[in-house]
Parts: sequence; structure tokens; C-alpha cells
Amino acid sequence: MKVKEKKDYKGRQILIGIDVHKNSWEARFALDAVNMKKVRFEKPFVKNLVNYAKKTYPNAQFTCAYEAGFSGFWAKRELEKCGFETLVVNPSDIPTSGKDRVFKTDKRDARKIVAGLRSGELEGIHCPTAIEERDRSLIRARRQVAKVERQSKNRIKSALHFLGIDIPQEMIGAKSSVKWTKRFIEWLKEIEEQENLSSLKHQLSILEVIKKEHASILKSLRQLLREERHVTVCKTLETTPGVGPLTSIKLKLELITMDRFSNTDKLLAYIGFVPTTNQSGESQRVGKMTNRGRSELRKTLIETAWIAIRHDPELAVQYEEWKKQKSANKAIVKIAVKLVRRIRHIWIHNEPYRIAEV
Repeated sequence: MKVKEKKDYKGRQILIGIDVHKNSWEARFALDAVNMKKVRFEKPFVKNLVNYAKKTYPNAQFTCAYEAGFSGFWAKRELEKCGFETLVVNPSDIPTSGKDRVFKTDKRDARKIVAGLRSGELEGIHCPTAIEERDRSLIRARRQVAKVERQSKNRIKSALHFLGIDIPQEMIGAKSSVKWTKRFIEWLKEIEEQENLSSLKHQLSILEVIKKEHASILKSLRQLLREERHVTVCKTLETTPGVGPLTSIKLKLELITMDRFSNTDKLLAYIGFVPTTNQSGESQRVGKMTNRGRSELRKTLIETAWIAIRHDPELAVQYEEWKKQKSANKAIVKIAVKLVRRIRHIWIHNEPYRIAEV
């Protein structure tokens, strides 16, 4: 009986495109220009994939890639511990045909990823360490809780409007916005007791719980601000007009380090301060800002820019000049872009923001 000789893949590069899901992973293996096997893995994903790959392709070198998303970066860290070079890629950077968009399957997704690896078109995004990811999750949790708090307040205002109950004028601030002071909360409780509104009582109880949770997260963020790995950068950022403690820790946790951006344009692209372009022949049109980027960071920096023009005379002058040429909103975006460039400079050189005299 002839024994089948086992292949040795020493020095060969095996590419693996992984389509990651909650309950299964679809992996496509490729060698050189040839697609090999397609395998579905169940939990524990990393262990099963590594065992299969090393058994099927002994002594080979492995390069994997999967889309960034809900699965985070833990898989990359675990695969790299096993000696598998791993890229986490932006889903929008994976080359996709019109047919793939119409007929989207796990099989096609894994094949697209491995094809991008083979062609060298895929570029991995920056992957935070476990500690950086843990810290960043706190600022994102704060954003979610703040959103829920706004929704709870809006439901209470809608309930008052539905019942025809007018809010006293002295409790309304600028631009007809309600001032959620302790006095206003007490007034709501009085209305609830007078009108016997059990629904309003429950809404106020929910709001109280959310506000406590929000305060707890803010306390944790203040503790992070004092930690050695954040305090130096945050103190420097806080010298920027419009940047307070919360904004500084938000910038630090989201951007992590300036070393990941080789130039300012890449930083601006990450935040989302990049307009769409449409060029054909001699014609070129520049449109609105792209949807790519960290929209929350972009909003924060635009809000910061509105404050900065009230404290930095040079920025104020430039804002007024740009406002004459464009709208106020477009002018403030240009100020925010200029502010990003200055923030990058003071971050890298660890020097305070300097306000120039006009």
C-alpha cells in the first residue's frame, strides 16, 4: 500500500480571508494566485482556525485579515500570539464589485478579503492595545449614556406637551431650551403628584438612574485624567481655547497617539475633515465632507472651534474673513481644521497652545 506523502509548506505564504460573525467564522484559504479551501469554524474560533491551518499547511507562514466591526480587536491579538500575521481592515476599503453588492454572502465576503490580501490592496487600521481599548470604551459608554439621557428628557417634555402642561417661563433658557435644574426637577415632581401622573413618575425615576450612571462614568473619566499615561497630553491639550478636561480626555482616548498619523492630512482624514471629490477629464467638483471618519470627534472639534474664535483673536479674524466668502458653518469648519493642525503640533512637541497677538 502506497503511503501518501504529506506536503511541507515551509517558506510558503498562506493567505486567509475571514468573514467574522457572532456564531461562526467563514474562512477562505489561498496559496499564491490560487484559492484553496473554504472552511467554516465554530467556537472557539481562534483555536479551531489555528489548529486546522497548522495541520493542513504544516510549517507555512500565515497572513489573515478580517473586517473591523462589532468583533473588536481581540481576535487579532489572539491570532498574533499564535504566530499569524493579522490585519483588521476598514470594510469600505475592501475592493467590491457591483455583483458582490447585489449578491452578498459570507463566501463572497471571505473571498473578497483574501483577494485584497493577494493583490496588496488591503491596509490594516490602527489596532489599540487591550488597555487602550478598555480606556476608549469608557468615553464611548459616556456618549451612549448621554444620548439615553437626552432621549429621556425629550420623552418627559413630550409627555408635558401631550397633556397640555406648560413649563414656567423662568425655567426656560436661551433658544427656548429647558434648564434641567434641581428646581425644574422638583417642579416636575409636584406636577406628577398634583395630576397623579404615574407615567411621569416612572419617567423621572428612569432619568434619575441615568443621571447617576452618567455621573459615575464622568467620575471614572476624571480618574483616567490623573493617570500617568494620559495626564501629560491632556494637560497640554487643555491649553487650547475651548478644550476642557472632558474634551482633552476624549481626544486622547480616541486618537491614542499622534505617532499613528504620519502627517496632518491623515489625521484630518481619520476625523472626517475631507471633502468628497468628483473628477472627470478637465472637470473637478468638490462636494460635502465625506461620511468616513469619526463623526463624534468631528462634532466635538467644531464645537471647540466656536469657543476658540471667542478667545483667539487670530482665529476670530480668519473666521470673519472666511464667513464673507462662505457661510458661517463652512467658515467654522475651516477654523476647526486649523485647530486640528495646531492640536497636532502641541501634542507632538508637548508645548502649550500659544495665542498670537493681532
